[in-house]
Amino acid sequence: MNWYYSEGTQQKGPINRETLETMARNGTLRPHQLVWTEEFGSEWKKAESVPGLFPPKTPSAEVSPPVEQAIQVPADEMPVYRAAGLDDGSFAENSELTRRARSDLQGNWGVGVGVTLLHIVITQAVSNLVPVIGPFLSFFLSAPLSLGLAIVFLHMARENGPEVGQLFAGFASFWNALGVYLLTFIFVVLWSLLLIIPGIIASISYSQVYYLLADHPNLEPIDAIRSSKVLMQGHKWQYFCLGFRLLGWVLLSLLTLGIGLLWVMPYMQTAYAEFYLELRKHQKQAGA
Repeated sequence: MNWYYSEGTQQKGPINRETLETMARNGTLRPHQLVWTEEFGSEWKKAESVPGLFPPKTPSAEVSPPVEQAIQVPADEMPVYRAAGLDDGSFAENSELTRRARSDLQGNWGVGVGVTLLHIVITQAVSNLVPVIGPFLSFFLSAPLSLGLAIVFLHMARENGPEVGQLFAGFASFWNALGVYLLTFIFVVLWSLLLIIPGIIASISYSQVYYLLADHPNLEPIDAIRSSKVLMQGHKWQYFCLGFRLLGWVLLSLLTLGIGLLWVMPYMQTAYAEFYLELRKHQKQAGA
């Protein structure tokens, strides 16, 4: 029996049931996407309504667990410090990653805007309103808040109930977050002393550190940096192009006196979180 599924406004297929189940397991097919087979007649149904396609929701799964538990992942997905192997060529394109980001944000724009606004208010208030030591405190707050942003938007990308309060979850791993923040800052500065291009390449190589720390709060800062470098092998150019693709939205938001950034920043953060999930998926598929 042939199956079809929707991607945005496009209809994809035909595929068999086994392929559809594989897509559901690896995250290519999301629960909210529409699927159709001839048994449905003229009606398309959400993938999550198809029996056996996704694990059934249990009452405990519908209750958001504590943040420190929600961000854990199985031990077999712990990061590695060696190359995972050659890319099989199936890494999602940036157009697909941004499409997923828009889909993730449906119904969650309020959380995204709220987190962005709260982050701006906190950092600006501390930096500008606290006498003398304000900029110094802002520097130290940037580390756990950056980790908090990674936690929020990973929950967004995983459709795992993002909440504004998760912005402060990074304080539970304050010292690891601070270590990552300081080490990446030092390394990027040192590379930039050579030329601007090595500095940009270094910053891209270290771009996954907060997502790794969100998934593994006890990961040592230097190990988070090593893992990020491994994950980004062969994907730096695509990451750069993703940033360039999103830059246009940033420039357009300037026409709104910066107010549009409250919507653009969640879009960017979610797209980068999707990029990380794609990296981890291919790391696992490659047998890392």
